[in-house]
Amino acid sequence: GLAVMFNSTSFSGAEEDGVIIVTVVATGVASVPYTVVVTPSETGSASEVFDYSNETVEAIFIPGETVKTVFVAINADCLREGLEFFNLTLFLSADALALGVTIGDPSEAVVEIEDRDVIEVEFQQSLFGGEEKSGSAEVTLVASGFSQWPYSVVVVPREFEPPSAIGGGVDFVSDDLVATFNPGEDEATVFVPLIRDEIIEDNEIFGLILRVIGGQGMQHVKPGPINSAAVSIRDAGVIPGVLVMPSSVVVPALSSSTSSSASSTLSSALSSTPSSSMSSSASSTLSSALSSTTSSTLSSSASSTLSSALSSTPSSSMSSSASSTLSSALSSTTSSTLSSSASST
Repeated sequence: GLAVMFNSTSFSGAEEDGVIIVTVVATGVASVPYTVVVTPSETGSASEVFDYSNETVEAIFIPGETVKTVFVAINADCLREGLEFFNLTLFLSADALALGVTIGDPSEAVVEIEDRDVIEVEFQQSLFGGEEKSGSAEVTLVASGFSQWPYSVVVVPREFEPPSAIGGGVDFVSDDLVATFNPGEDEATVFVPLIRDEIIEDNEIFGLILRVIGGQGMQHVKPGPINSAAVSIRDAGVIPGVLVMPSSVVVPALSSSTSSSASSTLSSALSSTPSSSMSSSASSTLSSALSSTTSSTLSSSASSTLSSALSSTPSSSMSSSASSTLSSALSSTTSSTLSSSASST
């Protein structure tokens, strides 16, 4: 008698193909058309909601045909799922039963869906910022899709060449950081430790590199376009005992060894200069500079600069006694600085 069956016990296809090709064969021919029905069933790991269509598919044999090909719809999603499967079962329609057609073996088959989705992981942005005083910089990574299993990537902090921020626990900790994406997650965060130091400095910068490591199904995870980034460290701000001059020169904590007589003599020399001999802005600037050096000392470079400025002042602009007194005061002073604006004036 006439029997119909699948030509294989298993069929397979890639998720992105959108369909599974299924072949049904007959042992003979009929003089009239008849129909057999291919029915998907959720007996495997694939879901009829997300992975394939549970609609039945008809294979219609016309007179003379012994082979029919049908297409079972499957769904492409953005989930990294691995190999999934569902079952197919062959049934006869009423017209086939009326003709005496029977079901042969195999009447059932397994369909395997190959998941070839690739998840790309990358930095959320190419530049991150961190406050030195906060102790860490927050770095976010994003994935292009979801995974059925957890997986991890590694963030590697590194110095630039030439270095700006120094690793190894100087400005930042350069140990590798692991970011784990759990099932259903498309974002993960790591924190790069930052070191607060006692130095007032400009923003410093270091780099980050993204690497993919092991995990189930990791052959489908790869770095995305933004696979390197940078972190800018913002300085902690003014620390007590440290001055920042207007010229942005870093000055160490002032010494307490300055003689009060030197400061007093400078102030006295300034006050002895007639107001008509020095502009009010110059006088004000020098006074401000002197007040900032109280109980401290002037560095040799600052002393030299002020001495030079004094020597270049015309005799008509400052009394000789004032000039002489200022010069004497400078020579008795060591080891601090005046702002560049004060020295220039």
